[in-house]
Amino acid sequence: KRYVHKNGHIVWALFNVSLIHGEQREPLYYIVQMQDITQIKATQAKFKAREDRYRRIFEADLSGFYIAKPEGEIILCNNVFADILGLASSHEAVGMDLNGFYKEPDLRQQLVDQLATAKRLKHIEVEMVRKDGASIHARLNAIGRFDAQGNLSEILGYLMDITHQKSLEAQLLHA
Repeated sequence: KRYVHKNGHIVWALFNVSLIHGEQREPLYYIVQMQDITQIKATQAKFKAREDRYRRIFEADLSGFYIAKPEGEIILCNNVFADILGLASSHEAVGMDLNGFYKEPDLRQQLVDQLATAKRLKHIEVEMVRKDGASIHARLNAIGRFDAQGNLSEILGYLMDITHQKSLEAQLLHA
């Protein structure tokens, strides 16, 4: 419950109330315990604001950001990532197997193995296949997250669709 203190500040309180009965089960009195949780509420508000801020940055990013397991399961991604792969939304992408989007599935495993030793990959060009079967070219940057034993546990990756750029380069070479 929220109260206004006599000095004008808001005070949050958590109540525990017990009803005490008499011998005939008639209500006699209440025992009330009140705890000031103002600091807890303030901390929760700060965490919520921080979470909202990072969520806005995450969703506004122009690159396709994702987190995946080394085996390929997509844990989290933004809508740009989903759009690059031809998916309707980030919700559709979560839980899917990233391996299925690589034109050469063995290449993804090679990149995961490299990441396990190098800890990060920069500016790797890969050919991928969208949900509709169309080929795209992408630039990949990835950072590994490791468990206490040093094993790769998650991959934080960024994809940029460079299909248009590759097409222009091919036209230039042809000319």
